[in-house]
Amino acid sequence: MRIDKPPRRTSADRVLEEVFAKHLVITSAGALWSPNSHVAQELRQAIHLHRRVLVSKIEDADIRVCPSHDLHRREWRWEQGRGWHCGVCERLKEVC
Repeated sequence: MRIDKPPRRTSADRVLEEVFAKHLVITSAGALWSPNSHVAQELRQAIHLHRRVLVSKIEDADIRVCPSHDLHRREWRWEQGRGWHCGVCERLKEVC
């Protein structure tokens, strides 16, 4: 009997999970925008280190970097081969 191992999570995946869980806003330049909220220095450094990955996720409208989970959730869609993406973020990307 063969048991497949789960895919290995990269540090970029962990940063994306933290950004999603803490509802942090990442700008299209890959910078953290967090007015009036404390973000640990280690997380700030990790976001800076992985900013290229974060920017590519913003360009893909990935829900893990969606800045407004509550307002955009109705527009979240699953696409085979692409994963979860946000329709509102996708439209905003086109006008900005």
